[in-house]
Amino acid sequence: MKYRLTTNSLQFIQPKYTLNGFEWKDQRGVEGTAYVVALHNLLTDRLHELVPKVHAILLKTLKAEIAKSGTKNGEWDLLPVYATSKRLVTNANCAIFFPKELAENEEFQKAAVAWPMDVAIAAEMIQLLPRGIGP
Repeated sequence: MKYRLTTNSLQFIQPKYTLNGFEWKDQRGVEGTAYVVALHNLLTDRLHELVPKVHAILLKTLKAEIAKSGTKNGEWDLLPVYATSKRLVTNANCAIFFPKELAENEEFQKAAVAWPMDVAIAAEMIQLLPRGIGP
């Protein structure tokens, strides 16, 4: 299976502006190459060590979210699904893709949770601007 960013998604994200100057090659098949290599080779080869690590991170994050909600043993409480899911996914991704010092840094985790929405908002704003103002 081959993953590629379509022209529309490249136009939406505009990585040159939203990803600090990063530019995707505009050649067929090149856009998703690093992504495919990372997922199919590097991460797959390390699954045996990553699964327990991610499991521990997810448990720790979920316990922290439950503790924040004020739940006591044996009681039911509500957790905000969207916010909790974002934290779970972000903490798991941070543990896989970043060094431990960053992955466990609270300020970095907050930035990692906010980053996707910040990029989407910036991309929308850039699309509304005339091309010459985008940079």
